[in-house]
Amino acid sequence: MAIGERSPSLRNSFPDPSPETVLLLELLACWRRRDVSTTLFNCETPVEALCEGRVRAALQRAKPIAYDPGAAAWSSGDNVGVTGFFDADFPPLLKHIPDPPLILFYRGSLGVFSQPTVAVVGARRCTGAGRELARHLGGELAKPGCCIVSGLATGVDAAAHDGALRAGGLTAAFLGSGLARVYPRRHAALVDAIVAAGGIVVSEYPSATPPRPFRFPERNRLISGASMAVIVVEASRRSGSLITARLALEQGRDVYACPGPVQSPLSEGCHELIRHGAGLATDARDVLNNLGLEALPAPQTPALEGLAAQVYAAVDGVPVLAEEIARRVGTDFALVCATLTDLELGGFVRQEGLGYIRTLANALE
Repeated sequence: MAIGERSPSLRNSFPDPSPETVLLLELLACWRRRDVSTTLFNCETPVEALCEGRVRAALQRAKPIAYDPGAAAWSSGDNVGVTGFFDADFPPLLKHIPDPPLILFYRGSLGVFSQPTVAVVGARRCTGAGRELARHLGGELAKPGCCIVSGLATGVDAAAHDGALRAGGLTAAFLGSGLARVYPRRHAALVDAIVAAGGIVVSEYPSATPPRPFRFPERNRLISGASMAVIVVEASRRSGSLITARLALEQGRDVYACPGPVQSPLSEGCHELIRHGAGLATDARDVLNNLGLEALPAPQTPALEGLAAQVYAAVDGVPVLAEEIARRVGTDFALVCATLTDLELGGFVRQEGLGYIRTLANALE
C-alpha cells in the first residue's frame, strides 16, 4: 500500500492525511527524523520548501536509512490515524518544543489536546501507596477538565490513566512503540478503554514498530511537551521519570514532585526534584491552583479518636504489617487487627500485600 493510501475500512474512521503530511511520511521513510527536522526547519519557509521538493533535494546529502517505505503507511485493519506537524489538528504544545515530532500516529481523538493537560509519571515498580496516589491525582485532576497525560507503563503511569477513566475524564497515552505493538501487552485493554472514553493513544512510530529501550526516553519528551505541567509521583535517583522532569524544565513546563517516606528509595528522586525547586504536590489542588483552574472542594474526613487514631497514625505510605503496627501502638495484636478491620471498612486504610497503607482520600488531609 502506498504512503497516504488507506484501506477501505479506515476511510470513515480518520481524515485523509494532508499533502504535507504525506510528504513528511515519505521523507521519514528514507531519512532519520532528526536529519529531516534539521533540514526542514533550517529553511526560511519550511512548508514551501517541503512542497517544492527543496527539503528532499537537500536531504540527498544525508545518509539514508534502511527502512521500508510502506511501514509509514496504514495497513489493513490498523485503524490508525495520522497527523503531521503542519496540520491544524496537530497538538499545539508539541509544535513549540525542541526536537518536535514531525508525524504522530494515533487512535482516539486529537481534540483532547485542546483541554488543559497535566502529565502524571513515576516508577514502574511503584509502591501500593504510589499507585494509589497516582490514581487519586489522575481522577482529581480529570474531574475539573484536565486531560491526564502519561506513558501507559506499569505502575504509576497505568494508575494515572485508570484514575482519569474512573473519574469519567480524558487521558492521553504516549507509547514507546507502534500502535500495533502496545507495550506492555497486558495494557491492550487499557488502550481500548482510553479510546472508548474519548481519550487518545499516540506514537511517533509506525504501527509495527517494536518497543526498544531507547524509544522510551525519546517518547518522554512528548509526554512533557504535550503537557502544561508534569507531576512525578515516585522516582528513584535513576528513574526515567526524572528524564521527563528534566525535559519538562527544558521545555518551560511546570514540574511538581510528591514527597514520600524518607527511607524509601522511590522517594529519592522526588525529594531531589523538590530540593532543586520543583513544586510540592500533595494533592491535585496544588497543581490546579497554579494553573488557574478551579479545584474541587476538599473531602471531609470524620475525625478518629482513641485506639483508632493511634492505629491510623502508625500506618504510613509503605505497607506495614499488623504485627509492626501493634508494636508501634503498644497494644494487643488481636485488638489492633480488629481496629484495622474497622478502619478498612471506613475507607481509612487498605491492605497491600501483607501490610496496610493509608488510602489517599484520607492520607492527604
